[in-house]
Amino acid sequence: MIALAIALLALAGAAHAVPAQVERGFVAATGGAITPPDVQGAVGDAHVAIMLNGRWAVFDKQSGAPLVSASLADFWSAAGVASPNGPFDPRLLYDASSRRWFATAANAAFLPNQILLAVSNGEDPTGGWTGFAIDADASDQTWADFPMLGVDDEGVYVAVPMYAFADDDQVAAVDVLVVPKLDLVGPAPSVAGGTIFQLLAPSAVGPVPQPVVALDGGGLPLPLVSGVAATPGAISIAHVAGTIDAPSVSPLATIAVDAYEPPPRAAQPGPKAALETSFGDLRSTASVVRRGGSLWAVQGVALGARAAVRWLELDAATGALRQEGVLSDPELHLFFPSIAVNEHEQVVVGMSGSSASTFASAFAAVGERVGEAIEFGPLLLVREGLADYERVRGGRNRWGDYSATVVDPADARTFWTFQEFVAATDVWGVAAAAIRVPEPHAAALALVSALALGALRRVRCAR
Repeated sequence: MIALAIALLALAGAAHAVPAQVERGFVAATGGAITPPDVQGAVGDAHVAIMLNGRWAVFDKQSGAPLVSASLADFWSAAGVASPNGPFDPRLLYDASSRRWFATAANAAFLPNQILLAVSNGEDPTGGWTGFAIDADASDQTWADFPMLGVDDEGVYVAVPMYAFADDDQVAAVDVLVVPKLDLVGPAPSVAGGTIFQLLAPSAVGPVPQPVVALDGGGLPLPLVSGVAATPGAISIAHVAGTIDAPSVSPLATIAVDAYEPPPRAAQPGPKAALETSFGDLRSTASVVRRGGSLWAVQGVALGARAAVRWLELDAATGALRQEGVLSDPELHLFFPSIAVNEHEQVVVGMSGSSASTFASAFAAVGERVGEAIEFGPLLLVREGLADYERVRGGRNRWGDYSATVVDPADARTFWTFQEFVAATDVWGVAAAAIRVPEPHAAALALVSALALGALRRVRCAR
């Protein structure tokens, strides 16, 4: 029996040793007049969609064949938004519980503007959308920039920093939009029952609050998670509370975390300018997700002279820090990360990476819970960068401003990541890739236990 136990443990180790791998992928977009692209992607049962600054496209999930391609302005116009004026900073989500897609963007930069919100008319994102334009500031004293999108079983949420026209470097206020999900997914989509909290103080709600994407359902309260350079050793959390029809915004709480500075610019081969890796602060540029009683977030941080990725697990109910860690590489700068977590608490972080000898490429790291800790494996190369890159705007070689990583709703062991890379000299590209993760460690041990019990019973019967 000792030999049998050793053999079964070896079997478990072998099953778990199958590495995560990039199962399939394609280049979803290249180039364009607008930089940075602000990469967003989402996955449904049969489709993959991307939404970028200036562009929107849908692909067949299995083959990668393009099904729809249009400008971002045409997307919003087709959804019913009258005369969209340079919509920018899009966000895109697929919500498995409602089988609908949701999108947001801001309209008309540097002007009194609107928050744009849209819902697909069904599970098929090529089958039409219904869109809305919501005034971001009734006083027309500020403008909306960098909207962020969240969803749970009860509602769809948009939080957006507001900037004064005379000073677009500092967040002057924050808007929070709350719309009942049932109002959006019904036969006549509407935002009439929604609530918008305009011009909240950043000190009350956080300057760049990410509404949570609730991957395993649930309703209010919904956390709004911020991290900023002014308090590098803290994460702030406010909540949308109350009921979905009569919501409120709860006071801000501060959670102590390890202190890091914002990441430095990222080196690349050759004499061209280093790549921008942040806004000069510690905001979570990608979605914060809720799964299994935890909030999961990523930030770009400085680790010595390199850009790295800090990941966080927080208690969803209390905000207390459960654990944190840093993904780094001895040579590479890693930047503009995004995170997803499946039902087995396997974690994938997608990101860009570059160094003095590596063109800006797309990478991912896969981790899972072993005991109480999350342990990550080596970096996976998702798509190799092919050249150097320089598209300077405002004195900065812009990259990002964010990326997306999601769980495939049809298969919990498949993640998709959408990452920027260099497709040709001075041409950005967007890689869409499916990453297959191994059998969860706990499941492998359960299989071994079942096999061992069966073998023991057979031995006893033979006696």
